Amino acid sequence: GGDGDGLQRFFERSAYGTRSWLADAWFSGMRASDLIVKVAQDHGVNPVLLLARMQVEQSLVSKTVRPAQSRINKALGCGCPDGGSCSSAQSGFERQLVCGAQTMTRWYDASIEGNGLWRMGRSRNTLDPISVTPRNHATASMYAYTPWVLVGRGGNWLLWNVTRKYLVNLDQRGLLNVNP
Repeated sequence: GGDGDGLQRFFERSAYGTRSWLADAWFSGMRASDLIVKVAQDHGVNPVLLLARMQVEQSLVSKTVRPAQSRINKALGCGCPDGGSCSSAQSGFERQLVCGAQTMTRWYDASIEGNGLWRMGRSRNTLDPISVTPRNHATASMYAYTPWVLVGRGGNWLLWNVTRKYLVNLDQRGLLNVNP
C-alpha cells in the first residue's frame, strides 16, 4: 500500500455513506488517494483541505461515478477566476492538486509575512460583502483562495462545513493519521 491507504478507505466508504468514484481512479500512474497525499505532503498542506476544496468546487468526493473530464480538469477551481475561463496550464487532476496546494501555501505564507491580501487578525470584506477577521493564517489563506462567505450555499461557509464533516468522519474511523 501507499501513503494514501487511509484516504483510500475513506473513498471506499465516504462521509456520504457511498463509494466515491475516486476509490477506483488513477492519475499519473497512481491511485487518486496516493496522489492526493503525495501532493499534500510535497506542499505541506493537510490532504483533507484538498478533498474539501474539490468537493466544494466540483462535488468530486461525493460523486459515485466518474464525472465529466471537464469537471475533473478544474477539480479545485485553481486558475479559474470568478466569471472567467480556466487556465489551460492548470487543467487536469494532478495540476489542479498542485495548483491548489501551492495557492494555499502561498496565501498562508503571505499572511505570516504580513503582505497577503488576507491576513490573520486583519478585518476585510468578502465579495458578499461580509466583514471577516481571520483568527489564524489558515483561515486567511482560505479567504484569499475564495473571498466569499455565502452562508447556506457555498464559499467558505461550505468549505468549513465540508472540512468539518470529513474530519469528524475520518476521526470516528481512526483514519486521521492521513495528514503529512
